[in-house]
Amino acid sequence: MEKREHASIDIEKLADTLNGKLRTLHPLSRKCCIYRISQRIRQLNESACSPRAVSIGPFHHGIEELKAMEEQKLAFLRDFLHRTEKSIMDFLLYVKDKEVELRECYAETISIESNEFVEMILLDAAFVIEFLLKCNRISSGGQSAYISSSIFFDLWPDIWKLENQLPMFMLKGLFELAMPMKGMPDELSLFKLIRNLKMDMVGCCLLKIEENFLEDCFSEGKHLLDWLRLCLQPPELHSQNEFKTATTPAITELEQAGVKFKVGSSKYFFDITFKNGILEIPELLIVADTEILFMNLLAYEQLNCSTRYSNDFIVLMNRLVRTRKDEEILIQNGVIEDYIWGKGGGTAVFQKLGQESDTKTDSFYYTDLVNQLNAYCGTPWNKWRAALKQNHFNTPWASISVIAAVILLVLTFIQAVCSVIAL
Repeated sequence: MEKREHASIDIEKLADTLNGKLRTLHPLSRKCCIYRISQRIRQLNESACSPRAVSIGPFHHGIEELKAMEEQKLAFLRDFLHRTEKSIMDFLLYVKDKEVELRECYAETISIESNEFVEMILLDAAFVIEFLLKCNRISSGGQSAYISSSIFFDLWPDIWKLENQLPMFMLKGLFELAMPMKGMPDELSLFKLIRNLKMDMVGCCLLKIEENFLEDCFSEGKHLLDWLRLCLQPPELHSQNEFKTATTPAITELEQAGVKFKVGSSKYFFDITFKNGILEIPELLIVADTEILFMNLLAYEQLNCSTRYSNDFIVLMNRLVRTRKDEEILIQNGVIEDYIWGKGGGTAVFQKLGQESDTKTDSFYYTDLVNQLNAYCGTPWNKWRAALKQNHFNTPWASISVIAAVILLVLTFIQAVCSVIAL
């Protein structure tokens, strides 16, 4: 009996403890938009998920390997304050007023106490804004407006990582609070500071997109990565039909069937089209940051979004570009620019990302495209015509030889007919 009473008391204590944990559990707000990347995606490439140079926001705050940038953040805050007539107290009060809303944007309880949290957000937000100002070489006369390309390429990838995001409303709010800024043209906005940076993978993706569309997306974006996602996706889905077959021919198979490849003319990055035997694919820059960018877009899409454009683009490219030969064909046609040749380039990137992508047959964005490609490859005449051209008309001299042979054959036939008539 005593044992049962003792067990009952222990269970009551356990229940109280568990109830206490449930009461303090961080509720997911509708404003939640910043997450830790799942382990199944992280295991593909840890360094593509975690910051390598600078911590922004609470998830990696205080990490020993990133502390070297903390002094640089203070220097950037000093330079940022030098540009404006506002005091540091103005900015601290602004962040403090938004503290509850800021914490709700993260998908887990942030255990950092209030003062440290407010200081961290101000330092990190000022760092991002000042970084953009320096990249645009805007000086207030009191500090350097120059940032080296090596520092840019060290820091820029970290700014786009999902776990390193700051809510967009905080970046916009501090920027607007700081205005007017010394040396800052009136027409230059936070959006334009980011838009002006076109020398990387992000710039390549946004190159053909209209300015008005980018700016509209910027007003809707929850953070920088979300803005990029909105910019890349088409305005609406293609008409959706069922797969006739889930198989997708690779680039080499398409070439053997006579398909031509061309840099996409669409202003939407994920828009891949096939018409009159020509497959148009957006220009794709394969650099060290390409994998980082697509991995973080994929992770964010799986955690927060109803659309699957990044996932479906990765799935399709993984099927099209299966071997180095496939990639070489796209390189020759100007579709891919590969700057990481020694590491397997785009083939390796899409094969790795494809491991954690999946195909939903009832909502795959490129269903119609895949059906069209399979139908084209399945037509014997297309393959015969392509084989004839590749084998007999691939050079001017080969073409001349074939034409000469045909003429000779025709003349021989005519001569034979004439001989029969003469008899």
